[in-house]
Amino acid sequence: MGPACLRRTPLSLHRCGSPVSFSDPELVAFANAIPPELKVGGKARTEKWVLRSAVSDLLPRELAWRPKDKFWSGSGVGSLLAEVAESHVSESKFRAAEAVRRRAAIRSREELHYHHLFRERFPEPPAVRCLGRTPQVSPQ
Repeated sequence: MGPACLRRTPLSLHRCGSPVSFSDPELVAFANAIPPELKVGGKARTEKWVLRSAVSDLLPRELAWRPKDKFWSGSGVGSLLAEVAESHVSESKFRAAEAVRRRAAIRSREELHYHHLFRERFPEPPAVRCLGRTPQVSPQ
């Protein structure tokens, strides 16, 4: 794969920010080889089960197995993301997409916007089956 410095994100090459460990190409290739049923949560398994299992002897149990947070949790951008997403989906567009909303259990204009973005990038039907849902949490 080449020297580690060439695999870093552009910002970290300029000493701005930090390396993003989970974007390392070798790690991504390894993660892609793991069967999805070991990564995705379900009735019998917590989300990121295989990752949590891999680090369970390195981290305290309450950290390794804590509930999953929304990606924006603690960053202060939760309401900003909602505002931006909702600026792309009007109330009339939201009402007009009733069939899509029912089929995908979409609860808000923000969720409908993210659904459209996902479908644009991953149009194949199997991709949608990989989506999960976490309980709705209000931004802090």
